Amino acid sequence: AGSRRGSSASILNFGASESSLDSRRQPLSNPNLGKEGQSLLGNDPHKLQGYVNRLLDVRIQKWVMFSTVWNEVIDHFRTEDLISNKERDYLKFSRFDGFSQAIYLPVFQTAGVVEEALDLLEGQIEDDYQPTDDELFKPIMGHVTMRTAIAEVWELGSHVLLKLLGPVH
Repeated sequence: AGSRRGSSASILNFGASESSLDSRRQPLSNPNLGKEGQSLLGNDPHKLQGYVNRLLDVRIQKWVMFSTVWNEVIDHFRTEDLISNKERDYLKFSRFDGFSQAIYLPVFQTAGVVEEALDLLEGQIEDDYQPTDDELFKPIMGHVTMRTAIAEVWELGSHVLLKLLGPVH
């Protein structure tokens, strides 16, 4: 249910699953809990996880739909000879079967971001002070494009190295 690949709730079935949730919906507050423990989802962690997964699925579905339309627009620009093949390749979202993400950001959006992240990491290291991992990666984790670009480079780079060197390495 929490998979980023393709998403478990299809666009057509999402509305149908919402109606079944309405019958199980709890009141906005739980009278058995103190004010600190009251929440919109009650005190069941599984309900919270399910809610978060559905939100992620909808968010990913929206990005997939946007990327499809975006890529069609870019292809149309190329058909009309408004952009070159190289520009088309820089502007399009990518999809790779068998990978964890449904789509990958266009090159123009992530170009130079990994180098910028490495510069940030190098700038934080001092001779006499070794920061913790949390301190070191805080600026990267706070920047959505940087975090996404690094995750994409890690996944795609690992795949290439695995194909080149084999599973033994």
